Amino acid sequence: MSTAAKSLVEKFGEEGLPTGKVAMMFNVGDQTFTSRDRWNHLRDVRGKNLDAGDASAVLNYCQKQQAQNSNFFYAIQCDDVGHMVNFFWVDARSRMAYQYFGDVVTFDTTYKTNKYDMPFAPFTGLNHHCQSILFGCALLQDETEQTFVWLFETWLQAMWGKEPKSIITDQDLAMGAAIAKVFPRTRHRLCLWHIKKKFPEKLSHIYHKKSIFKRELKRCIRESPSVEKFEEAWKSLILTYGLERNEWLEGLYNIRQSWVPVYNRNTFFAGMNTTQRSESINAFFDSFVNSRTTLKDFVVKFAKAVDSHYKKERKEDFDSRHKTPSLVIGSKIEH
Repeated sequence: MSTAAKSLVEKFGEEGLPTGKVAMMFNVGDQTFTSRDRWNHLRDVRGKNLDAGDASAVLNYCQKQQAQNSNFFYAIQCDDVGHMVNFFWVDARSRMAYQYFGDVVTFDTTYKTNKYDMPFAPFTGLNHHCQSILFGCALLQDETEQTFVWLFETWLQAMWGKEPKSIITDQDLAMGAAIAKVFPRTRHRLCLWHIKKKFPEKLSHIYHKKSIFKRELKRCIRESPSVEKFEEAWKSLILTYGLERNEWLEGLYNIRQSWVPVYNRNTFFAGMNTTQRSESINAFFDSFVNSRTTLKDFVVKFAKAVDSHYKKERKEDFDSRHKTPSLVIGSKIEH
């Protein structure tokens, strides 16, 4: 990669923009580089920026937590020269909660609020009050298949080998490949919200606020009572609007089993079909951390944020035991 390309990749990374667009600008003639080159460069930049004292402080903190409670779990992956590249941790409460509520997990890596701009990757689920609950999290140097395989295998070890029945993620190829390797028996579903968000961009000529196509597409995806009816409605839309050669829609159709609701009715998803639970966790952390937060401070503030979540759960437990629920229609069945 040229110096200019590296600089632009770094800038795009800082602003949260897709670094893949950099390749489109520079891949001319001999000036070509791959997505792996981009990820490797960002990983190297993060590695250089990561302060050794900060990494050591994180290790000391985790060792102290584990000494206080042997069920506190952490793992650190280092590169060839001993520098920390990936870090995973989960407290005892979250490990125990997973044994009860770990059937469905959402996983997301879009949050990057910390000093080193490392992706924050939480494993999120639902508890008995329909509240978001954490099953562990990681700070990563990159988002390659190799990194995800290490993370998923480490997380599975922390959860005593218990695989989730289903997992929801965004449409990331490296993530999907790692899930297939580590969780071969888990139903992998793509976040419907992330897919729908791309419709206005990919189909701007017919998909807009008041378009008939938008209403018909939504009805096809959301309201098809059977696989056969979905197939009929989808093919009808493609023919009616002349979309037979749209490669993006063809690609979506080829993976329809992983995102269209009617194909996933036989799998338990606890009412979730998006990664917004993970994203709500991310928004929650905004009140605890910022772009200047060091690694050590991030882990400490994360623990405080988790404590805050458990306080809300205890309040719900108390209310459910000692307060009369509000009845909607007054029928005995509500009791």
